[in-house]
Amino acid sequence: MTSANIYNEDLNEIIESFYTLVKHPYIQKYVDDPIVDMDQTTLLYLMLREKGLDSGYIKQCILTTTLVQAALDTHESVSVKNFIHESSKRKRQLTVLAGDYYSSLYYYVLSNVNDTKLIRVLAQSIQEINESKMNVYQMDQTYNPAEFQDIKIIDSSLLQNIAVMLQLPKWKELINEFFFF
Repeated sequence: MTSANIYNEDLNEIIESFYTLVKHPYIQKYVDDPIVDMDQTTLLYLMLREKGLDSGYIKQCILTTTLVQAALDTHESVSVKNFIHESSKRKRQLTVLAGDYYSSLYYYVLSNVNDTKLIRVLAQSIQEINESKMNVYQMDQTYNPAEFQDIKIIDSSLLQNIAVMLQLPKWKELINEFFFF
């Protein structure tokens, strides 16, 4: 079996685990399943493999990071409009709860990893992403170069910080530019 096949099998197994974890019949009635960013997942897999880490740890780390991203993306999709119709209000409330549910799953999986460095990195990344989102929301409609830096942080902070944790500085810059592109 080639290494590409093993790589594909590993990633497919992780993604199946992700969709199994997030599957909840009530949430699925109102909220679309989160989408796994294959670029993010693949780059994270390659970084972790480069470090020669245990396959069990790699799977847990990717699953945890994917759940964090799902929670962030789900909360990002919550509408801020005032709705008149009860069904629209319910969908918004359930979207918030779905994001919270994905966050709780991330904490659950992370508790099984038992890696305090990863816990700190993910918490720091979430903070950076949320602060950058607030900066972008507060910007007016004029061109501002600082906004591009915030967009880069929003799109790549999780993986950049993991690259730093793994002492892979070349990956950090690659990730920064790749996700901005």
